Amino acid sequence: MKRERIRVKDFLDQAWPSPPEHEVEAACDRVWMKLQEELKKVDTSLWSLEGDGWSAPATTQLEFQILSAMSNLDEAANLHTINRMVSDWVGHNMIATVPSALDDLEKRKLVKVRKVRSSEGKYQSFFDLMKDGDRAIRRAHAENKQLVPAQDRLVRGEAQ
Repeated sequence: MKRERIRVKDFLDQAWPSPPEHEVEAACDRVWMKLQEELKKVDTSLWSLEGDGWSAPATTQLEFQILSAMSNLDEAANLHTINRMVSDWVGHNMIATVPSALDDLEKRKLVKVRKVRSSEGKYQSFFDLMKDGDRAIRRAHAENKQLVPAQDRLVRGEAQ
């Protein structure tokens, strides 16, 4: 007795018949609605399907602190005020590293330098946060970066 050969597709069609088109469309609509509700709970403006999955630039801990200080200081963000704020967060003077990090941030177009002439005729450099700098701060927050790293808080006795 010879067995009848059945194609895999025919077997699957018998075992799991395809639902009617209107049922498929209704199921797709339900899934899409649930996805939209979930996506409303999350800031997706920083997501990308390319590269590392982010559309905002990555920052080191120091760069994040500098950008955050600039954001807090706004128009008063100069080397002295930025260094003072970052140094307060870190617990020691950062004057040796802040200027070079600011140069790197400027080269990456996350900040720009604004020269202001004082009443004495001297120029002072102020730093403005660019759009990508703001996005980098938001990415760092999404990655749960902290202004004061956890181990520093433990050393200073600030742990909860």
